[in-house]
Amino acid sequence: MSEGKAFPVWAWVGCGCLGALGAIAVVAAAIGFWAVQRARQFGEEIADPAARAEKVLSMLGAAEMPEGYDPIVAFSVPFLLDVAVLSDLPPDEGGDPPEFAEHGFVYVSYPAFGRDQRKIRDFFEGRRDDFDEIGHGVGLDLRERLANGRISRRDDDVRWVSHRGTVDIEDAGESTEGLVALLYIDCGDSRNRFGVWFGPDPDPAAAAGDLDLSGTVSDPQAIERFLSPIHPCH
Repeated sequence: MSEGKAFPVWAWVGCGCLGALGAIAVVAAAIGFWAVQRARQFGEEIADPAARAEKVLSMLGAAEMPEGYDPIVAFSVPFLLDVAVLSDLPPDEGGDPPEFAEHGFVYVSYPAFGRDQRKIRDFFEGRRDDFDEIGHGVGLDLRERLANGRISRRDDDVRWVSHRGTVDIEDAGESTEGLVALLYIDCGDSRNRFGVWFGPDPDPAAAAGDLDLSGTVSDPQAIERFLSPIHPCH
């Protein structure tokens, strides 16, 4: 029986490295192809009002838009991130986002990834002042806390808290100052779902305790009415 020539260790290592590099190249090519296709689809949705509305409604679990609002954009990375934006002004004819007249709404959903849900609840229930959970192109500068509450619905549990503050939407190049209502929509699963509803401050010079919140984004009845068509837990 003849002895076979030993295969050098470096050759095994080299083959392993080449195989790994090949796998990485295949994955990178697949991701690149997906990104190109997704960018094309995103552009088509932006330019087509019907497609844009359908995407936003689907993401929000809504049969119709909240009264007085138009769908501006919806972006999704499957299983990782959903973002939808509504404005009280419609997009222009080319589908480009408008500036907000007075009100806007941003919805963000992503996996919890082991984040401390207790800290989130503590913030919405007034036991913590710091909040840095939303991210994803939405910057918040929160100042005086105005009110907080809870809305229990058949398919979800909504905790909300409102502040004076500023909302920065990076992709839209928008910075809006006034009242900011943060909504935590709890579907009882492993995703975080947040809403940011913002609008004008009825009396910027008034002390927080003297401010009349009726009809604003800090009014519990207005929040419940705004959310009535939105059911993302479906």
